[in-house]
Amino acid sequence: MKKFVFLIAMMTLVLAACGDNKEEYRAFYTELETPINVESDIQDISSEYDALEADKRSYQEEVNTADRARLTELSATLLENTENRAGLVNDERAIMEESASSLDTLRELAADIPVEDYQTDADALIELMEARYTAHGEMMDATEEMLEKELELFTTYGNDDLAQDQIDALLDELSELYANVNETSDAYHESTAAVNEKRSEILDTINN
Repeated sequence: MKKFVFLIAMMTLVLAACGDNKEEYRAFYTELETPINVESDIQDISSEYDALEADKRSYQEEVNTADRARLTELSATLLENTENRAGLVNDERAIMEESASSLDTLRELAADIPVEDYQTDADALIELMEARYTAHGEMMDATEEMLEKELELFTTYGNDDLAQDQIDALLDELSELYANVNETSDAYHESTAAVNEKRSEILDTINN
């Protein structure tokens, strides 16, 4: 199950002349660099997660043909792999929580914008960012639930009294959890796209 994480793109701001009633609006936009910089480490986390995911798939391909001794080894290896992925999920969640802490400053800056239309756009962007953080949390929750079920499955691989019906039941449950991860990932990507689109609109207003 590949976990996709999109980062907000960096910004380009053309500094206009003073006296254009956009100084506070520009300060608000510039502050958006803070969450972007905080989230920059997620790219490395995502790459590491995807590498572990690829390893997991490779190990799982051996399961159907492995003898008892090898299956015990695969169980231990897959459990370690899953614990490592869970650690990365925790790391990413912590980064996004730090990123979300920037909203307080953004709200203060938005409140200082004197032009009503500009302030309305700034508030709208903050709402979209809040929705994005919520969507990310739901994606992380879904991923953690999936990882917990994988731990249960991979533990079962190491049992001497391995039962196929138990394996099949766990695989059925995982299929639903994988679908939920995909669904929440799609929602997160959509919310990220909405943030990027609104931010681009604000940039166009500032630069024109």
